[in-house]
This record gives sequence, structure tokens and C-alpha cells, in this order.
Amino acid sequence: MTSFALPLRSAPGGFFLFFFLLNCLLSVGALSYGRQESDVLLPSGVYAIINRVLSPDDERLAITFNGEDETVTVTAWTNDTTQQWVIADYDTTTQSVSPASNQDLQAAWGDDVVTVLSAGSYVWTIRNNDTGYTIQDGGVTVFWGVAEAVDDANVTIGAGTGNDTQRWLFESV
Repeated sequence: MTSFALPLRSAPGGFFLFFFLLNCLLSVGALSYGRQESDVLLPSGVYAIINRVLSPDDERLAITFNGEDETVTVTAWTNDTTQQWVIADYDTTTQSVSPASNQDLQAAWGDDVVTVLSAGSYVWTIRNNDTGYTIQDGGVTVFWGVAEAVDDANVTIGAGTGNDTQRWLFESV
């Protein structure tokens, strides 16, 4: 009679090694799976901030600086200096957003819209997920977005909708 079983003296060592390696692989997978991209700050730099939704004319819409005390809008992306924003770390979870043409100003919370005011520690939580970046207040309660992805639309601040109009791309410039 032929036996296909392993001799008992070699089996425990083989099983131990197999389970040890399996455990190591699962642990490494769990560590990288548990770390979301959204936990990492956007690297500081100069960016064009572009809405995920194209305009009806298939144009990419970039956040545009319209002057101090003015509402921020989205306009067709031309990479003009008014569409360039400096992202700077404020602390380990929030960042400031300033027009590249005047870094003494910061994006601030207006009347349900994003406005630009003199720098005053206005900070935002910028996080990446599967559908693009979200920009939220420091308390992570509201989102930047647009009501409609059309040229010259105001950049709004409001409750999360889950829509792509509240998702952004950051293009390094």
C-alpha cells in the first residue's frame, strides 16, 4: 500500500514555515490596504485646481482668482497666472490655498462661496480618493464645489453631495 502523507517529523516544520510566511504576507497587505491615499497631504507647490466635470463645451474648468474680496470662480483652463494656486502646509492635516500672483491672500470661507481675503490662517483639508481630490474646511464638514460645471460658475462651499462637481484635480504648474 502506497502512502501519500508526509512523514510526521517534517510536517510540523513545513506547516510552521508556510503559516509564518502567509502571516507576513497578509500583515504587509493589511498595512498597505489600511493606509488610504486620503491620509496623505497634497505636496506643497503651485497648482492649477481643475474640476472633475467638463463644461458643456468639453473644457476643463480651473479655479480662478478674481481679486481680493471677490468670489472665486471656475473658468476654461488656460494656465493663466489667475489660475495658479500655492498650496502650503499649515499643520499635519490642513493646508492653505493662496493665489500664486499674491501670496499675502488666502482662499477663505465666504457666504456659501470661496472668496479671497488677506491671509489669516484660513486652512483647508485637501484629500485624495478614488474620484479625485476633495477640498473641505479644517473641521471636515463642508466641501468646495460648483453647482454647475459651466464657465464662470462660483466655487461654492456646502454639504457633501458625492457628486463629481465636488471633486478636483491638481495639476502641478
